[in-house]
Amino acid sequence: MSYTANFDTAKIYLKTGLKARAQEYLVKVVEAIPTHECVAGNLVYLKTLTLLARLSLEGGERARCIGYVDRGLAVKADHADLLFLKALL
Repeated sequence: MSYTANFDTAKIYLKTGLKARAQEYLVKVVEAIPTHECVAGNLVYLKTLTLLARLSLEGGERARCIGYVDRGLAVKADHADLLFLKALL
């Protein structure tokens, strides 16, 4: 399954309130994206990191949240959602 298909599946799980299942699929997305596609122009990559950071923060996993935020900001330093999450930490 392509990483975009996994991303779409994760969004469906989020909409239905199944956060744990969504998080599983979002992790699969990050793992499946080739290194050369982890760039500021890949909106799926940045949105996935944002969602994983949010879910980690909601689940009380602050260190994991910081990791996702830092990973995303390393690619796009002015990403508004990631900067907001960083401010919450």
